[in-house]
Amino acid sequence: MDEFLPAGLACGAIGAVGSTYNYAAPLYLRLIDSFNQGNHQDVAACMDKVIAIIRVLVQYGGVAAGKLAMQLHGIDVGDPRRPLRPMTTEQKQDALAKFRAAEFI
Repeated sequence: MDEFLPAGLACGAIGAVGSTYNYAAPLYLRLIDSFNQGNHQDVAACMDKVIAIIRVLVQYGGVAAGKLAMQLHGIDVGDPRRPLRPMTTEQKQDALAKFRAAEFI
């Protein structure tokens, strides 16, 4: 789970693979750098942002909201395949507002 990155680092991991890393790589790289520098206060601040992003994904379905996140980086991957449902315009607007509040955008 992407949220377990700090625990993995504490156990000696030097990297990780996760779905949210695709569109939040700068945040995770900052987290890893802060961990390696012993700046645990910034690690916690990064994790607050990670959790806020993941909450949006959980609220709107990980795949659909993840595709919206990719669009924010200029990569239009379209809507999720069936049986998954695409986000409505209203859901996309709400998700974008929540991504902004998490300082993701």
